Amino acid sequence: MKRITIKNAAYQLGMSPQAVRVQIDRGLLPIGKALPSVQGGGRKTYYVYQEYVDDFLANIR
Repeated sequence: MKRITIKNAAYQLGMSPQAVRVQIDRGLLPIGKALPSVQGGGRKTYYVYQEYVDDFLANIR
């Protein structure tokens, strides 16, 4: 699967990058996952996949 950036996903979805992060965290946007950073500090690493974005867009249109 091809990974994409939060910024790219946000552009495709017509949302802000922060809105994408929040919705992934809350489980409302099934386009990837958020994992705690290895270094800690409350940061997260986001894994977003183009195939999931495409599927999501196909189902809402």
